[in-house]
Amino acid sequence: MNIKNILKLACKGRPGFSDAIGFFEATVAEDNRIPDCLSEIYRNASGTYASITNQKLMDLVPGYRLIHREELQKEIANFQKTYEDLQDFVPFLADYASSYIAINMKNNSVYSVTLDYEETQLSVSLDDYMQTIEACYTKGTYFIDSDGFLDCDFDAYYKIGEQVNPTCSYWNE
Repeated sequence: MNIKNILKLACKGRPGFSDAIGFFEATVAEDNRIPDCLSEIYRNASGTYASITNQKLMDLVPGYRLIHREELQKEIANFQKTYEDLQDFVPFLADYASSYIAINMKNNSVYSVTLDYEETQLSVSLDDYMQTIEACYTKGTYFIDSDGFLDCDFDAYYKIGEQVNPTCSYWNE
């Protein structure tokens, strides 16, 4: 996983995003409150607070913020209360409608979890999911729209997702 490159790409053309997400150019110390599977991400960024006032600086991926390290345990508890049958899942990206991108701790696969659609597998591993994100930034699939918000070319997004995650039916539906 190349989280530093993803963060650099996410900051490009977004003045203030680096500060909003707490991007570190150097690795920070381990935090025992962070699940091991997410430690590499949180060694490089703190995440974005849910209370951020400038919505243009919220998203790491369109529609989802990286949950701030100080809010992670509370967000995990909220997730497990909302999705009682998903106790093995740990969210790391969140929107404002109780939807998440989460890791299934049993097999390290990544899922979209929403109230409407339940859980949908996006990747067989966190590395594959991060590779998908990186490709979306690199190829311009994620872009800053005319109002300054992070946006997505969904046709290209699904093509990239299918290339990186060919066994996940989400990408070819």
